[in-house]
Amino acid sequence: MAGTWHHFNFFQHVCYLHAKAPRERTKKGSNLQIDIPWANVESSFTLLFEAYSMLLVKSDSRTLQQTCPRIGKAYRLKEQFKEIFQEIDQGTEKNKALELLEAWITLAITSEIEPIINFPNTLQKHWQRIITYFDRRVSNTFVEQVNQKFKKLKG
Repeated sequence: MAGTWHHFNFFQHVCYLHAKAPRERTKKGSNLQIDIPWANVESSFTLLFEAYSMLLVKSDSRTLQQTCPRIGKAYRLKEQFKEIFQEIDQGTEKNKALELLEAWITLAITSEIEPIINFPNTLQKHWQRIITYFDRRVSNTFVEQVNQKFKKLKG
């Protein structure tokens, strides 16, 4: 299966890696795609590109805001979302947590970033589970699913 991954640009030249992912035939006769060493599964960026991007985000958010404002905004929203659940784990009251989450949803809807604008729909589908988590703080399943969604946003 052929794939394309965005790599570092060289000056004004955009750079993509085009390759066929290796496959292995199983004993049952079906083909199994071998993981490629230069990218995460379902990512359209190379690992080096992702690592550098995250380093840039963490080291100088002002530079990121100036050069890639959408990525900077998406990263901030992701971090704010994560902080809401960290506060819950540290004992924030349910009502305060729900207020924080509702404020975050408003930011997400007005973000002008398509996948993030749509994400509150997923939250609405799982709203009762979120409330249950805020009551009992028992499971991290929902947070893990959200984390996977954000990983897909990167790709």
